[in-house]
Amino acid sequence: LRAIKWNMSILLQGETGVGKSSLAKKIHAVSDRRGQFIHINISSYSESLIESELFGHKKGAFTGAINDKIGALQQADDGTLFIDEIDSLPIKIQTKLLLFLDNYRARAVGGTQEYQVNVRLIFSSGQCLKALVKKGQMRRDFYYRISDGQLIHLQSLRDNPHLIQSFCKRFEVDNKMKLNKKLIEFYESLPWPGNYRQIKGHLNRKMILAKSNKIDFDQTDEMLIEQSSELIEINNDKEIYSLNDVKEAYIKKIFLQSDSNYNIAAKKLMISPRSIRTLLGKN
Repeated sequence: LRAIKWNMSILLQGETGVGKSSLAKKIHAVSDRRGQFIHINISSYSESLIESELFGHKKGAFTGAINDKIGALQQADDGTLFIDEIDSLPIKIQTKLLLFLDNYRARAVGGTQEYQVNVRLIFSSGQCLKALVKKGQMRRDFYYRISDGQLIHLQSLRDNPHLIQSFCKRFEVDNKMKLNKKLIEFYESLPWPGNYRQIKGHLNRKMILAKSNKIDFDQTDEMLIEQSSELIEINNDKEIYSLNDVKEAYIKKIFLQSDSNYNIAAKKLMISPRSIRTLLGKN
């Protein structure tokens, strides 16, 4: 917490949907920064515009620059600039941002004078930056510079299923809904590649379709099984999935269709209830 309140830079690492943007906003909220929280997603801009978005530009600096533009760094003066998906930053801009980090002085595109800002920087990445350094897609000195502050790794739901249960409980309270206990256990068994963003969207969709304040297993969850196990791409020649992956996904489907009753599912599958428990990791 002390490091979060200080003005040192922070690097947030984690898969898509784990809450990097939300955490960045919370860090700004508990800091003593008086300025704005500015969020810029590098991957949402073409390479030719990234420099202008970060540093600003002067009128006439390039085709289409009909007015002066204040960049994100100046917008976040006395505040926090959250640079999302820093792993998408081109080498050329890495060099200019690296120079900025030396003294927090920069020059707008097409400008002749430098400006200085007092800004707290938070970076995020959805992939391992060290791997990008090895591939030559990120400068080694830039990597060490942006990671020399506080590094926070956000776990995926797949790595910590207890986070799924906590999220579901919070969803129940916030929306005055009740989730079937077996349904939550089922969610804990899924990989959730989209993490919080995916499970939130899924539960919101189920809540809209629900006829009461109770949420049970339905057809949308059956589709989720197929998506999570990637069975919908089984016929794609580019990917090959193991027989165990297919078998496990099918057993999950029958188990949930049997109201999570091991005996009923065992009869349908013509195997023992113990075998289902073993295959689903419920020993």
